[in-house]
Amino acid sequence: MFFMKKYIAEFLGVMLFVLIIGLSGGDALTVGIALAILVYVTGPLSGGHLNPAVTLSLAISKKVTWSVAAKYWIWQLIGGLLGALIYRLLRGSTMLVLPNDGVAVWQILVAEFIFTFLLAMVVYRTAFAKEVKENSYRGLAIGLTVFVGIMSVGAISAGVFNPAVAVGPILIDALDGGITLPYLWMFLVATVAGGAVAGWVNACNCKDK
Repeated sequence: MFFMKKYIAEFLGVMLFVLIIGLSGGDALTVGIALAILVYVTGPLSGGHLNPAVTLSLAISKKVTWSVAAKYWIWQLIGGLLGALIYRLLRGSTMLVLPNDGVAVWQILVAEFIFTFLLAMVVYRTAFAKEVKENSYRGLAIGLTVFVGIMSVGAISAGVFNPAVAVGPILIDALDGGITLPYLWMFLVATVAGGAVAGWVNACNCKDK
């Protein structure tokens, strides 16, 4: 069913994640801790994807079906939109997701690809690989990965690593007459590619077959 608990968990998790990113100004530590908390909360219900690129990776590696993945994407993107809208209502301005001035397109693409790939690999290896089932550290590992990513390339690409974190705020900003819409394709291409490559790598790993 379209309103099963796992889909609602993804919706609420992404909504809260986007809102926290905005309210914290993208602070790396806050974002990393928030993601760890939300993974622990949503993990028992939905697996704690909270990221369309992660869901894509898991679909390619056959940890979720494509039908379930499609529903996850819908709920995750709606969650991102609502999180950005709540930020707009609370702060009176839109949440800006954009790279730093003077950064080349290829730098944005490479930075976002690398750390989305790493994030998707960490999610798989700590939460879905057979040899690490039912562990208690996956939320911490996933949150730390995002923390490291933001600290490493936040000054280059803004440290998005998540299509829902880009789509929601950028579309709300565009509706408000903002300036971030031209950057949307970069975040989508890089994060989707990172998730897809991670999924392919994991699908080729014979140990999990």
